[in-house]
Amino acid sequence: MNQLTPIKRLVTKKDFEYIVMGGALFGSGGGGPVAAGMQIIQDILSYNKPVEIIQVKDLAEERNQSGAVVAFMGSPSAGAGGIDLETPTNAFNALCNFKPLTYAMLIELGGGNSVVPMSVAVRKNIPIVDGDGAGRAVPKIQNTTYAQVISPSPAALSNGKQSGLPTVDNIILLKDLEPDEMADALEAYCLEILSMPTFGQMGGLATYMMDSNDLPNAIISGTLTLSYYAGKAIVDALDSKVDPVPRVVELLTDQGKACYTFGIAQITQIIKPTDADADLDLGKVILEDSKGNTMILDYENENLFATLNGEIWAMAPDSICYIGNQGAMSNVEIQVGDQVTILGISADAKMRVKSIVNSFMHELKVLNVYDGAYITIEVLHKS
Repeated sequence: MNQLTPIKRLVTKKDFEYIVMGGALFGSGGGGPVAAGMQIIQDILSYNKPVEIIQVKDLAEERNQSGAVVAFMGSPSAGAGGIDLETPTNAFNALCNFKPLTYAMLIELGGGNSVVPMSVAVRKNIPIVDGDGAGRAVPKIQNTTYAQVISPSPAALSNGKQSGLPTVDNIILLKDLEPDEMADALEAYCLEILSMPTFGQMGGLATYMMDSNDLPNAIISGTLTLSYYAGKAIVDALDSKVDPVPRVVELLTDQGKACYTFGIAQITQIIKPTDADADLDLGKVILEDSKGNTMILDYENENLFATLNGEIWAMAPDSICYIGNQGAMSNVEIQVGDQVTILGISADAKMRVKSIVNSFMHELKVLNVYDGAYITIEVLHKS
């Protein structure tokens, strides 16, 4: 395995485009649309300063350093029409009232959420940590590695200009609960707040304040670097008018990831239940290749389960990702008729611990998709 050179800073528009495209890939259909990421890039570039990236091992060696996770939270569809880029910073500033925060962290990877903390970083003149809490995008806070070891309290949720009302910063304090129970409680409180007219299903979230010595156990390190190189593989291939999939598969395989593909296939149906929870985007995507093979994806913001001709093909926490003619895509962006390749990518070892696996199996059961044990993608594709 060839070790990737860690990225130290993002300077050019191309640098950020690589991050957005790589994030969209690992977002597994969620994590925000590419268009939102591109909007955030323009905002970041307007500050005319680089985004500094700091490695987990370097930060863990320093003392008296604290940071927090920052993201947009809510329905991806709600954010597709435009987002207020001040809201994550407002939420982050609210947590700074509890203690000085000297770095920001990603909650997950995605076309939008990979770069949201960077919009905070340029405003606050602080670095971003090279890592996140999932190595993919996730439907619930409790699906992250942070939720297993760190308390999310206090948390801050800020509304945006799209509400048409004055800025509101909600401080959420949770007590006398285990970290994973707090994650469930925080999720419930946030979704209730987001459903209020003052929010309109979208807000800026800051949570999981932690000291630098907590980082090694709480975060999956190096995921921004991997996203950068995966995004570069996609963007450079498209610029050269060649298929990016072989380059991405080669890169991920070289980094120790199990990677499987289906396609090229056409999206024939996108089914969304009429009674779906407004806080989440739910549905099924049906694809068919030229040989008549049919794949069905079940998603809750993110793709969580895939079958091929009725047989299980992949399930979360492993990732189920799209690459189309324009690169990586999210469930907000796909359309019937699109030609895509589906990539199944093995999850990081930290995402395969019992508590996180159980959280995903619970989601699949609630969705009436699957009620069984987790089967890794490697086992599912074992010849």
